[in-house]
Amino acid sequence: MLNRIIVLIMISVLLIVACDSDTTTNPVQNDPIYIINITDGQTVSAPISLRAVSGTGLTFDSVDFYVDSDSVWTTSTEPYEYYWNIYQYPNNSTHELYVVGHIEDSLTTSEIVNVTVTIETGIWYISSYQPNSQQAFGVAAYQDYMFVAAGPSGLEMVDISEISTPAYLTRYESPGQGWKVAESFPYVFLADRDAGVVRAEVVSGDLLEIRDTFDTPGIAKDVAISGDYLYVADHDNLAIVDISDPDTIAPLSVFTISPSVNYVVARNDTAFVTNSTGFYIIDCTDPEAPMEVSHIITQGNAQAVAVQDTFAFVADGADGVKVYSINDPSNITYLSTFTIGTSNVSTVVVGDMILYAGTLSGELFALDYQPADGLEEIDSHIGTASIHHIYYDAPYLFAATSDNVLIFSVIE
Repeated sequence: MLNRIIVLIMISVLLIVACDSDTTTNPVQNDPIYIINITDGQTVSAPISLRAVSGTGLTFDSVDFYVDSDSVWTTSTEPYEYYWNIYQYPNNSTHELYVVGHIEDSLTTSEIVNVTVTIETGIWYISSYQPNSQQAFGVAAYQDYMFVAAGPSGLEMVDISEISTPAYLTRYESPGQGWKVAESFPYVFLADRDAGVVRAEVVSGDLLEIRDTFDTPGIAKDVAISGDYLYVADHDNLAIVDISDPDTIAPLSVFTISPSVNYVVARNDTAFVTNSTGFYIIDCTDPEAPMEVSHIITQGNAQAVAVQDTFAFVADGADGVKVYSINDPSNITYLSTFTIGTSNVSTVVVGDMILYAGTLSGELFALDYQPADGLEEIDSHIGTASIHHIYYDAPYLFAATSDNVLIFSVIE
């Protein structure tokens, strides 16, 4: 009899231990709602479809996914899922994830899951925006705003406070063709082809107010800002105008560079210009009397230029990207060429440590410009739409294409 009692006691103890063990290893089974495919403290290095499930016997009318206290997605379809594109976040950043389930007038919040995002160096697609014209020729950005030169649709202003979902705000349907855009917030300048240059002001957070226009002598293809001056790539000219008065664009000078000026970059009192034959450095210390410092024939069809320290990078059409030393501005020195098969390189821009180049074939390249023997490819994104212009605003890269504007996160 005593042995039988001892056996029964041992069985009872085992059952209690088993129950405790199940509760410890599977606590989420008692939660009304929880994220099932990611755990607290996990590291994520690629986009992931977050999945939430409800507890036994529960069905929610809708479920909200939250990242860092911001609602990012709502769904009413089981399984509850949200595609989390991590490329919109900085490298090595930590984020709080949770879900909220709604049943009639009540809500239930899951436990918070802390996740660290790690991203390799390179170009990572986030989102896209399609202008009314379904094409973009130029793009610029400032904090929560993106400005798009949209050809026949003129100038569009877009809310990018949620970078994964750009939202249209307003449009100025200019009389010309919106070709390129530059910003000196709250002002935005549009190169409007035959109609010259337009200055708009961002007012009330979501409106564009036109302040003034200037009909340049030629065809305004590009604009660049340095201090109180606007530099305009104006077909066969570099036009310089005074923009210190917010209500008046005052022309100062026109410097002839023939044929077909395509692009201009301004740095302090120097303008760097490309035309169909080469690359020019123009001294604009006296904006009423600019003077050529030097130029070099690039052999290709120089479409754009980027300047960093003592280097100039020229998008030279079918001849690829040309690298020049401008350590002595009076003597531009060729250094190297990066060719991309038969692709026509149309645009370049310098990030913090990387050069980015776009082609009319839709290819976007990240290039290391540090090696002494030339550019080295780090990463690429292959698309189908012609890339007309790229703009860097850390940590994002914007590409104006023949279809839309592509937005990337770049890790350098």
